[in-house]
Formats: sequence, C-alpha cells, structure tokens
Amino acid sequence: MVSEKPMTKPMINFWWDKQYFRLKLKGYEGNCKWCWKKSTNKLLTICIENPEYFDFPKRMEEKFSDFIPESRKQNEKLIPPFYFFRKNKSVNDLFELSKLPFKKAKNDATIYDWQYSIFDDNSLDLSNGCEESCEVY
Repeated sequence: MVSEKPMTKPMINFWWDKQYFRLKLKGYEGNCKWCWKKSTNKLLTICIENPEYFDFPKRMEEKFSDFIPESRKQNEKLIPPFYFFRKNKSVNDLFELSKLPFKKAKNDATIYDWQYSIFDDNSLDLSNGCEESCEVY
C-alpha cells in the first residue's frame, strides 16, 4: 500500500531516534561519501570537513578522465576530459569552489519537527540523491 503522505527527513529522523542504534552520520553525509547526486553545497561542505573522502574519485579522474570505450569512439559529441560531478566538474574544481564563499550544508540529522521543512529554506541542499537509484549510466 502506498502512503498518501510523503515521507520527510524529520519523520525518518524521528523513526531512527527510536531505534537501538544510529549511524551518527550528518544529514548531508549519507552512506555514499561523495555521491555525484549530492548537491554542490553538500559536496563542498564535505570537501572542507573530510577531504580524504575524495581520494578515490581523484585517482579515477587522474587515471581515466580521457578514456573512451572503443564502442563509443565514433561519437563526436564525447570530448574528454570526463569527470564525476555535475557540469563535468572535477574533484579539483570542487576543492577550488570550496575555498569561495558558499552556504554550507546543514546537518539536519537531529531535526524531528515535522513542520521544519515548511519554515526553513533548505532549497540549496535539495537533490534527488538517495531517493533515486544508483545507476551510473
């Protein structure tokens, strides 16, 4: 049965608060440390707080940013380099952007007020994120 009311982050936080364990992740961290679906603000906040999370994508960009599979080489629209993040931003681009002023992502992991989203402007942190599946294609 599909619920008529959408599930909200405060509702999920409330449910987790009643469980015998909690992962203690900040609201913008989630299980995927550097997911390309996270908002830019979330990624920039993580760049500042945990730069080591980006070691793997940085290595992959250094090694494979110019790679085009044989089966796709005839596609003239594919122009390297290719990077993980929105608008073809690289890890280095994110680190440079994190040095500029921006609105840091909020840790909403401990917000239990179900009306919170009505009064808070968190639109900069909204993205489909984990509400979607994780296919990379």
